[in-house]
Amino acid sequence: MTDHSPWKVYAEQLAPKNYGFPVYYPEHPSQEYQSPAQIGDVGIIREGKFKPFFNVIDEDSPLNKRRKRFPPKFEPLVYDEILVDHEYNFLQSTVFSRTVISVEASVSGGTGDIFTGLGVKGSLKITTTKDKAACLFLKDPAIRDYVPQPCLPFYKYLETHERHWKEFFRAIGLDCKQPAHNPVLVTGSVKTSSWGIVVMSGESEEHQISFDAPIGHVATAGAGIGYKKETSHAPTVRMGPLPPPNALNIPQEVKPRSSNEYDQTIFLKYIKIKYRWGILKRLEAAGSERSEDPAEDESGSPQPEMESNESSSYDPLDDVLDYILQHSDADMAIASTDDIGELCPGGWPEDVRMFLDSSRPTITQVGGEVKRAYLCIEDMIIKRNTSRYTYHTPMDIDPDYGSNSSQGSPSTRTTDHGKSVAPPSIASGTLILARKLRDLIPDLDWPHRMFLEHRTEGGSVICMAVSPDGRYVASSFEDRTIRLWSLKSEALAYKLLNDEEGDMIFSLAWSQDSTKLISGSNDANGAIWDISSAENDVTPMHVLKGHASDVQTVAISPDGTKAATGSVDASVKLWNVDNGINYATLDDFTGVISCVDFSPDNMRFALSVDSTVWICSAETGERLVELQGHDGLICAFSFASNGARVVTGSEDHTARVWEVETGNELVTIREHSGPVWSVAFSPDDNEILTGSYDSLVSVCDSLTGTNRLLLRDRPSIVNIALYTPGGDYIVAGCQDGAVKIWRNDTGKFIAEIQGHKDKVKNVGFTPKGNKIVTSGDDGTVRVWDLIDILRVA
Repeated sequence: MTDHSPWKVYAEQLAPKNYGFPVYYPEHPSQEYQSPAQIGDVGIIREGKFKPFFNVIDEDSPLNKRRKRFPPKFEPLVYDEILVDHEYNFLQSTVFSRTVISVEASVSGGTGDIFTGLGVKGSLKITTTKDKAACLFLKDPAIRDYVPQPCLPFYKYLETHERHWKEFFRAIGLDCKQPAHNPVLVTGSVKTSSWGIVVMSGESEEHQISFDAPIGHVATAGAGIGYKKETSHAPTVRMGPLPPPNALNIPQEVKPRSSNEYDQTIFLKYIKIKYRWGILKRLEAAGSERSEDPAEDESGSPQPEMESNESSSYDPLDDVLDYILQHSDADMAIASTDDIGELCPGGWPEDVRMFLDSSRPTITQVGGEVKRAYLCIEDMIIKRNTSRYTYHTPMDIDPDYGSNSSQGSPSTRTTDHGKSVAPPSIASGTLILARKLRDLIPDLDWPHRMFLEHRTEGGSVICMAVSPDGRYVASSFEDRTIRLWSLKSEALAYKLLNDEEGDMIFSLAWSQDSTKLISGSNDANGAIWDISSAENDVTPMHVLKGHASDVQTVAISPDGTKAATGSVDASVKLWNVDNGINYATLDDFTGVISCVDFSPDNMRFALSVDSTVWICSAETGERLVELQGHDGLICAFSFASNGARVVTGSEDHTARVWEVETGNELVTIREHSGPVWSVAFSPDDNEILTGSYDSLVSVCDSLTGTNRLLLRDRPSIVNIALYTPGGDYIVAGCQDGAVKIWRNDTGKFIAEIQGHKDKVKNVGFTPKGNKIVTSGDDGTVRVWDLIDILRVA
């Protein structure tokens, strides 16, 4: 007999949207627990409700403070915060099942928006293709917080602790034989402030729902609800959140809400385990834990670990878990609500189990006392990344700039200003994981995005810079053109064209607000480009003329008002960004100006020439302090975030920390046996990161010079080494074309990614640090997803 339970129909109809498990009861009506679901919550899903019991990440969470009870052998889940994705305005207003063709709303006094139609006198007319359908209406846009799954660190934690959670569940009176009492570990959620739910089932394909008064938290069959055909299953309507518990005796009405109270969980992402028959009894025999396995039947065959109870349990994840157990000899299967979405980025198939049986996704099985298996995480990530460029979606343009009504074709993408261009290439690469090196597992093929135009192929990327807001990658090539690639639409956004001839671009720098770009070229000029008002190809807003030779280093002050250009002619010029006027010139230096940069407080700028760094006034150009002490050319320098210190790296094999105000040398770092080509302060200014020709990356205390880390995994000459924006990871670009990643706190080697065919000279990051952008002498710009790497590390 078909189950028409509204919560089950709702879950079946909206789960294929791939937002997570559809929660039929987003509110928390009990006084015991009023907080919305959080990443790390452990609980059960029963009849459309999520009931949490404790949180394994935040020991001081409101849930844990209320419960004050934890499972045996409780250990917190430790994971990288960079894995958490926060997305605002994730869902705007409505979510319909595939079976919904149209929805029309009318309210007393005229038509109105659909959510208003649910809260006042009026009606909804919903037309569907089948007899089951569901709609979710939102008053305010929803937000999403989640850790992308499958994710190996979460899986390892779950397989270690899930059996202890069951012991805890049994201790508080739950029957762990019931599917609805199977523990789930929350990995994400979608929340909103107020919502309306409509569920339709039966024989009708057109549903007319009329209200004679405002609808409260539940409406079922009645005189005000009609449908085109005879059916015994009336549409069900719910609105929320519920009134507070002490007000449940008042007439049903929608509780007045503040639009910023995003505490209603409408979708839930989680991971869970299913055991093969009899495994828990075997574990008991081995002394691992008390068994709750069902007894064997008279034939001696083990019964399922959990008895089916369709009236209280529905989970599309069970199809994945059953597939894993059927096609492996593992004792347990682990799966996530994201698995099907990873396999089917274009949308869920009509029959998930049939799809799994026909496509046969790869299963990873790990041995041990308990053999465990899950869908191969690496394969799913690779499939998703490659399918993005064969599966066409309407999201081919960056919605923040320009407009374009054309969808394009599957073989083209659209720029921010509406031009069809070739999509980024999918390049083959190799991911070498530290854990695979230890376990002697083969390296992974690792497709990734590559920005390339055929006319630049074979040449070098002269310079590259990622905009501070993470929207664009600016790069200059040997064909004397600056290209801006959109990291959002992954298409070529702009070409920056100078009217001057012979202008090889040597250097690029962004303003802090990402609206201006400055370049320096071999025609002795600099240029300032206004990206904020750009349409189609861009010409400079100011050409900065006055140098006698190549401009090979440029900078913009953090406040965006001043620019500096340094030249082979041994001079530095300061410019007003708004009008392009040169207001100060520093010359008579003894050599080429190799680098210029402004201090974070906008008051000073530094320039390097030969073995010396000068600190100068950004207002007047006056030379304030000379930093002398190196015995070789300055390769790089960098300011501390407060502008009080600067670190320099030199060909004399040392890095030195200086006081900006006085020019005093504070610390000398002597960890290298070759030129120090890269230097940086940590985000908190407490440490110094150096990269060298000797293939070492070093981390030292910025006050004492004491070394904390020497990183030498898979050694290669280090051209550049940087901290990710949060300081959690260290990334190095190397002479052999490899990019290496370490954890900063422990120095643990994470991975090496290979793809560039020549040395990597430039590394950049999106603001959160979740994407690494690299360029090399192979003429390519490549984008690596750090989150994907951490998921399999």
